Amino acid sequence: MRIVIAVCISLISSMAFVSAWAEALSPTVEEDIRVEERSFRLVFGGHRFFPGQKITIKVQQTIDAHHEYWEVRECSWFGAKCWYEPRESATIVNTSTFPVLLSVKDLQGKELSSLNQTIDPAVSDSPVSHVPLPPKWEAEQEFPLALEIQDSDREWKIFGAPIQVFARIADRGAGKMPLHYNSCDGRPRHCGRGSYRITVLKIDNTERMKKLEVLLQSQLPPSTVISTLKQDRFLVSDPDPNFRKRLARLLFNQSQLHSNADAQQEYLQFALEIDRSEHSIDISNALSKAYLDSGNIQSAKDENGKTFQVIVGQYTSAVANKTLTVAIISEYYKALKTAARIGSVERGGIYSGDLIKATSVYIEASRIAEEGRCLLGVGRKVQDNCLFSAEQEKKMEWNLLTQMAYEARVDASRLLMMMRSHENMEQAERLLEDAVKLAKQLATA
Repeated sequence: MRIVIAVCISLISSMAFVSAWAEALSPTVEEDIRVEERSFRLVFGGHRFFPGQKITIKVQQTIDAHHEYWEVRECSWFGAKCWYEPRESATIVNTSTFPVLLSVKDLQGKELSSLNQTIDPAVSDSPVSHVPLPPKWEAEQEFPLALEIQDSDREWKIFGAPIQVFARIADRGAGKMPLHYNSCDGRPRHCGRGSYRITVLKIDNTERMKKLEVLLQSQLPPSTVISTLKQDRFLVSDPDPNFRKRLARLLFNQSQLHSNADAQQEYLQFALEIDRSEHSIDISNALSKAYLDSGNIQSAKDENGKTFQVIVGQYTSAVANKTLTVAIISEYYKALKTAARIGSVERGGIYSGDLIKATSVYIEASRIAEEGRCLLGVGRKVQDNCLFSAEQEKKMEWNLLTQMAYEARVDASRLLMMMRSHENMEQAERLLEDAVKLAKQLATA
């Protein structure tokens, strides 16, 4: 399309399309590719992509592929006075006429073979291979790019290898129309100007997650895993909450492969950075326990408080709605036991008031576990009126809750015996008697 303009031209532009998903990238990953940039240039340089990700890139807006300047001689009536009027024209095109070429490489500059990159002499004079163009060019062209590097699901180093995207506008468009790269400053006879907007429309982490699941089946140091994942913000900040929950669970499982408390803490901390929700209560409980085991009492207390903010509401709601599960009872029980341990050691365990409070929390933990048998309908007619189910699964639940109640009563009695007063020793004896009853229930179950 050629447009003659009397004085100057204003290039047609439009707002870049941003999908709801791209908005979730925050900020949107996009930039401009200008006509005068003749070589492939790194785009999205402030962001990193990795093997297993499928990214969709969109190119839109218009450029002036061929701007032309000239002058026309004009004269007054009867030719008494003549002068030259400046004229110019523009050839405004979009990607249906002049496409953008993409070249995808690893950090060492090696082109990704998985994308079958090649050199198409019909559109490019560059010696650099590029992603094949689709048979039909669209006005708003999209490029789905599946990023793969061999063995990225076997070697952590390859899994964490960044992938870069380079772009330039084609040398020739439809009908072999040439692109004029030179600047229009100074009104040359022929030139080109303008830019396309190139945007990361969406990122699919499905295949990358599968690779991560395979790699994290083996024990890996947190310094290796966490440093790599923190660079991959499109993975750890995926907008799907179920995806983040799944990723946090992988990190939690990896923490369980380590006996080192520091390694456990690093994995658990990062898991909660990714997903702190009602689905991660067990991770929060594990972190507060790991803090406590390592002697970091204040951090254990802070994390335990965060656990209670969620688990108490979960437990209360589940009881009211009759949706209680062993998992909810178990996590509430763990939070109570950790709170009791914190209370007993926070000030060195030398204040009887702290120990008495901690004892009360242990007793409450035991009560929650024991009462849970009735609430779940897995109780046994021994010292309550709950009905016992002979189903194997229900029997296992009953045994687990009874064991939990037993252990918390034993812990409470130990604290009381530390204080050695006559009254405390009597209470400790009563708690041990209750614990023995629970033990007998287990033995005869």
